[in-house]
Amino acid sequence: MDGSKGYLSTAFFIMNLATTLELDKVSRFESEYNGEKFWFEVYEEMLTPAFLNDLKHWDDEPLACAEALARAIPRWGIDMNGEPFPPTAENLAQVPKKFLNHLLTVIVESWQGNPQKPSESASS
Repeated sequence: MDGSKGYLSTAFFIMNLATTLELDKVSRFESEYNGEKFWFEVYEEMLTPAFLNDLKHWDDEPLACAEALARAIPRWGIDMNGEPFPPTAENLAQVPKKFLNHLLTVIVESWQGNPQKPSESASS
Protein backbone atom coordinates (compact mmCIF):
# COMPACT_ATOMS: atom_id res chain seq x y z
CA MET A 1 0.00 0.00 0.00
CA ASP A 2 1.33 3.41 -0.97
CA GLY A 3 1.81 5.56 2.16
CA SER A 4 0.68 8.71 0.39
CA LYS A 5 -2.61 7.15 -0.67
CA GLY A 6 -3.30 6.01 2.88
CA TYR A 7 -2.56 9.48 4.15
CA LEU A 8 -4.79 11.15 1.59
CA SER A 9 -7.68 8.79 2.27
CA THR A 10 -7.56 9.49 6.03
CA ALA A 11 -7.89 13.22 5.32
CA PHE A 12 -11.53 12.54 4.54
CA PHE A 13 -12.06 11.35 8.10
CA ILE A 14 -11.02 14.53 9.89
CA MET A 15 -13.96 15.79 11.89
CA ASN A 16 -14.50 19.41 12.88
CA LEU A 17 -15.72 18.92 16.44
CA ALA A 18 -17.18 22.44 16.73
CA THR A 19 -19.32 21.87 13.65
CA THR A 20 -20.28 18.30 14.49
CA LEU A 21 -21.33 19.10 18.05
CA GLU A 22 -22.91 22.41 17.02
CA LEU A 23 -21.06 24.18 19.82
CA ASP A 24 -22.57 27.54 18.88
CA LYS A 25 -26.19 26.30 18.95
CA VAL A 26 -28.31 27.93 21.65
CA SER A 27 -31.66 27.37 23.30
CA ARG A 28 -33.66 30.37 24.48
CA PHE A 29 -35.44 30.14 27.81
CA GLU A 30 -38.11 32.38 29.21
CA SER A 31 -38.31 32.58 32.96
CA GLU A 32 -39.60 34.69 35.81
CA TYR A 33 -37.77 35.91 38.89
CA ASN A 34 -39.39 37.99 41.64
CA GLY A 35 -42.36 38.64 39.36
CA GLU A 36 -40.25 39.90 36.42
CA LYS A 37 -40.15 37.95 33.17
CA PHE A 38 -36.93 37.68 31.20
CA TRP A 39 -35.25 35.49 28.60
CA PHE A 40 -31.76 34.09 28.30
CA GLU A 41 -29.91 31.84 25.89
CA VAL A 42 -27.72 28.89 26.76
CA TYR A 43 -25.22 27.05 24.63
CA GLU A 44 -26.75 23.60 24.27
CA GLU A 45 -23.44 21.73 24.49
CA MET A 46 -22.11 23.38 27.67
CA LEU A 47 -22.47 20.27 29.80
CA THR A 48 -18.76 19.52 29.82
CA PRO A 49 -16.40 18.16 32.49
CA ALA A 50 -14.90 21.66 32.89
CA PHE A 51 -18.34 23.23 33.44
CA LEU A 52 -19.35 20.54 35.92
CA ASN A 53 -16.06 20.97 37.78
CA ASP A 54 -16.70 24.71 38.15
CA LEU A 55 -20.20 24.02 39.48
CA LYS A 56 -18.89 21.58 42.04
CA HIS A 57 -17.32 24.59 43.79
CA TRP A 58 -20.60 26.57 43.80
CA ASP A 59 -20.41 27.36 47.52
CA ASP A 60 -16.63 27.85 47.98
CA GLU A 61 -15.73 29.63 44.74
CA PRO A 62 -18.69 31.70 43.55
CA LEU A 63 -16.52 33.67 41.11
CA ALA A 64 -15.60 30.45 39.28
CA CYS A 65 -19.30 29.70 39.04
CA ALA A 66 -20.03 33.17 37.65
CA GLU A 67 -17.33 32.53 35.04
CA ALA A 68 -18.86 29.14 34.18
CA LEU A 69 -22.32 30.65 33.76
CA ALA A 70 -20.88 33.44 31.62
CA ARG A 71 -19.43 30.79 29.27
CA ALA A 72 -22.83 29.08 29.10
CA ILE A 73 -25.04 32.18 28.61
CA PRO A 74 -24.15 34.21 25.50
CA ARG A 75 -27.14 36.62 25.64
CA TRP A 76 -30.06 37.59 27.79
CA GLY A 77 -32.87 40.11 28.02
CA ILE A 78 -31.69 41.84 31.18
CA ASP A 79 -30.47 45.39 31.75
CA MET A 80 -29.36 47.40 34.78
CA ASN A 81 -31.45 50.55 35.22
CA GLY A 82 -31.94 50.83 31.46
CA GLU A 83 -28.25 50.30 30.66
CA PRO A 84 -26.90 47.21 28.88
CA PHE A 85 -25.89 44.46 31.32
CA PRO A 86 -24.46 41.56 29.28
CA PRO A 87 -24.00 38.18 31.00
CA THR A 88 -20.25 38.50 31.53
CA ALA A 89 -18.41 36.95 34.47
CA GLU A 90 -17.90 40.45 35.93
CA ASN A 91 -21.62 41.24 35.72
CA LEU A 92 -22.72 37.85 36.99
CA ALA A 93 -20.41 38.30 39.98
CA GLN A 94 -22.47 41.38 40.92
CA VAL A 95 -25.89 39.70 41.10
CA PRO A 96 -27.22 37.81 44.12
CA LYS A 97 -26.38 34.14 44.31
CA LYS A 98 -30.10 33.39 44.59
CA PHE A 99 -30.56 34.70 41.04
CA LEU A 100 -27.58 32.65 39.78
CA ASN A 101 -29.15 29.59 41.43
CA HIS A 102 -32.35 30.32 39.52
CA LEU A 103 -30.48 30.47 36.19
CA LEU A 104 -28.59 27.29 37.00
CA THR A 105 -31.80 25.47 37.94
CA VAL A 106 -33.37 26.30 34.58
CA ILE A 107 -30.22 25.14 32.75
CA VAL A 108 -29.82 21.90 34.71
CA GLU A 109 -33.51 21.01 34.38
CA SER A 110 -33.20 21.34 30.60
CA TRP A 111 -30.21 18.98 30.60
CA GLN A 112 -32.12 16.49 32.73
CA GLY A 113 -34.93 16.43 30.20
CA ASN A 114 -37.37 18.32 32.43
CA PRO A 115 -36.94 21.85 31.11
CA GLN A 116 -38.84 25.02 31.73
CA LYS A 117 -39.69 24.91 28.04
CA PRO A 118 -37.27 26.80 25.82
CA SER A 119 -39.11 29.26 23.63
CA GLU A 120 -39.55 28.33 20.00
CA SER A 121 -37.97 31.60 18.84
CA ALA A 122 -34.40 30.57 19.69
CA SER A 123 -31.79 32.16 17.48
CA SER A 124 -28.24 31.09 16.88
